[in-house]
Amino acid sequence: MKIKSILVSGTILGTLLCAPSAWASGWQAVTIIPPVAGAAKMALDQPKKAEALKKAQQAAKAQQAAQAQQEANAQQAAQAQQSADASEEIAAMPVAELPAKIATFTKAIGKNPKDAQAYANRAKAYKRLGFAASAKADEEKARSLGLE
Repeated sequence: MKIKSILVSGTILGTLLCAPSAWASGWQAVTIIPPVAGAAKMALDQPKKAEALKKAQQAAKAQQAAQAQQEANAQQAAQAQQSADASEEIAAMPVAELPAKIATFTKAIGKNPKDAQAYANRAKAYKRLGFAASAKADEEKARSLGLE
């Protein structure tokens, strides 16, 4: 009898006990004996590997979510700064350019309805054009969103 190991990708899957065959050339398989220690180790490692993979996937998702939140916060901060800078522009801007500026603020509000500074800036532009009711509505909305 001869013993041969069954290898797949460098891992021993079992041991093959072979005996020479009198009627055929080569070897004849008699029995396959799985390596008990190796099988037990593989059985114990599977849940650990699955849990480690699950934890790694959760960590990657959390990292992606945190990165997306940071990007969103940075974008909102940039929009708020642009809106604050625009407030100063409105005071110095010629009246003929105000309707275009109102359209710009309206577009910004459409993208981010919680941009209190955009409402406040649009209210200032409306005031300069003499649209008191629209200005008052935008001022109230800006205050309701937390702008003082």
